[in-house]
Amino acid sequence: MPMLTETALSAYISTQLLRIAPRLTTHPRIAQPRLSGHWKDVWGLDSMELMELAAFFHAQFQMLQGSVENYLLQYHQPEEWLAALGRCVQDEQLPLVFQTSGSTGLPKACSHTKARLRQEVDFLATLMPGARRVWRLVPPHHIYGFLFTVLLPDHLGLPVEDARTQAWPRLLQALQPGDVVVGHPLWWQNWAQQGLPWPAGCLGINSTGPLAPAAEAYLAGQPGRFILVYGSSETSGIGFRHPGEAAYTLFPYLRPGEEGLILTQPDGVEQEIPLMDHLQWQDARHFVLSGRKDQAVQVGGYNVFPAQIARRLAQRPGVRQAWVRPMLPEEGNRLKAWVVPEPGTEVESLRADLFAWIEANLTVPERPRDLIVADQPPLDGVGKVREWSLSTQ
Repeated sequence: MPMLTETALSAYISTQLLRIAPRLTTHPRIAQPRLSGHWKDVWGLDSMELMELAAFFHAQFQMLQGSVENYLLQYHQPEEWLAALGRCVQDEQLPLVFQTSGSTGLPKACSHTKARLRQEVDFLATLMPGARRVWRLVPPHHIYGFLFTVLLPDHLGLPVEDARTQAWPRLLQALQPGDVVVGHPLWWQNWAQQGLPWPAGCLGINSTGPLAPAAEAYLAGQPGRFILVYGSSETSGIGFRHPGEAAYTLFPYLRPGEEGLILTQPDGVEQEIPLMDHLQWQDARHFVLSGRKDQAVQVGGYNVFPAQIARRLAQRPGVRQAWVRPMLPEEGNRLKAWVVPEPGTEVESLRADLFAWIEANLTVPERPRDLIVADQPPLDGVGKVREWSLSTQ
């Protein structure tokens, strides 16, 4: 059985087409179940857009490892692309590759076999009995979105709606029992802050990062169900829990290993999986998170690295030392910076220069939204730097 039906594969091509050429949102053929028409003459794609679209599919589906017939740029029709992608989907020897969402440094390619992804989807389906429709709030080309808004709905025969442009009151009005909303921490936190109810019979999914404690407590008290999924691009899904529970439950085909996890694959072969985080085991099936191994933190569903950002700030003219950390829950959900200037530096001018540099050189999740300029480091009562990553020129 192919990993994706032709209908789901055609819809996936459409989502990536709109990601690369968003002007096509109003194209009369974009809503067709099966795309048709010449890429240039009917869709108006230029050569650079076609190259970007082809490069994405070549990389994710590892198309160039197979037959030369899978080279997409030799074809001019969406139907021909669909046929080539269909061949790759059916080839069990070709893995799927997903990019990490880290916003600092180059993204990393993470490869997963089709059998492994099907194994996960089979289990995830057991967590959502009675599901009737999926609402997507995350991009489908990252592994979380691909599993929950592409593979899983196709496996269960569920329609998928794009909720990213829906106003919250309108989405709330549209929700029905059996709806599954696949979101991310920032979206759920905003939902909770507005005090919107989570209706009975609906299921909310969160991944890519933890919820703020206040948002999790709010959702725990709502009539609808909610699942928090833990995993990464490198490992795929690992465990799940419900709001209010301290520990995650390990997926059934995984068990603790000496350095990471042991995966029992569908064919019975075992494989060791390295972990991106430190886990504290409560027993053989339950764990809590105890920090990233690479010191990354989550901002809006993206991995960012405060120590690296601090080092870059410390290299700016007029800066002697810099620290960056996530805001505390009562401060917000972004990053916060503390800078000690070189002697004689004019503070307001430095602050303005740093904010201008931040806006021009850092991605949105990396940008500190609060910047303190002070003559002394942020020390606690015993003279230690409190909760900051130190960087000194």
